[in-house]
Amino acid sequence: MRVFSLLVLGLLISCATAPSSVEDRKILDVECEAMVAKFKRQDPRVDIFFQNSAAYAILPDIGKGGMGFGGAYGRGQVYKGGEMIGFCDMSQGSVGFQLGGQSFAELIFFQTEEALRRFQSNNFEFAAGASAVAAESG
Repeated sequence: MRVFSLLVLGLLISCATAPSSVEDRKILDVECEAMVAKFKRQDPRVDIFFQNSAAYAILPDIGKGGMGFGGAYGRGQVYKGGEMIGFCDMSQGSVGFQLGGQSFAELIFFQTEEALRRFQSNNFEFAAGASAVAAESG
C-alpha cells in the first residue's frame, strides 16, 4: 500500500460580499436553512450548540476538486440570535497528489462575541494541516 500526502496551502473563511443577485440571495437563504435543518435532523444533540453559541455560520455547499493543484470554494450566511446578519465565503488552495472532487457543507459555531467580531473583520483563518490518502498499488 502506498500513501500519498496532500499539502494544504491555506484555508480561509471570512466575511464576504453578498451574492450578486436577489435570486441568488434567496437561493442561498433556502440552502442555508435546509442545511441547518439537516444537521439538526442528523444529530439532535447539535441543538445545544445553537442555543449556547454567540453566532454561527453555515456554508451549505462547498465544492472541492483537484488534479495536481486543487481548490475549494463555498458561500454561506452568518446568523446571530436566529437572524441572518451577513454573508461569508470559504476558499482553499492545495498542491500535491490529488485527483477528483467532492462537495460538503460546513457549520461553524462562534463561542464568543469576540470570535464573531474577529470573523466579521476578516481576521479569521483556520489553520490548515496536511492530510493523507491511502491507495493500494497494483
